[in-house]
Amino acid sequence: MNATDQVARSEELYRIYRAHLDTCPRRHIGILADCAEGARMLRAVHASRLAASRGR
Repeated sequence: MNATDQVARSEELYRIYRAHLDTCPRRHIGILADCAEGARMLRAVHASRLAASRGR
């Protein structure tokens, strides 16, 4: 996967995460966060952005 693909993938994951936030009634930020699916999505977004910035 080249850098362009990685950036596109991280943008796609972020759009999916934002769509989840728009539809999920649970809390997603802070110590009271209770949405495991949202937390997994956010970790995937961060990991893909990190990989894209490193060029992997």
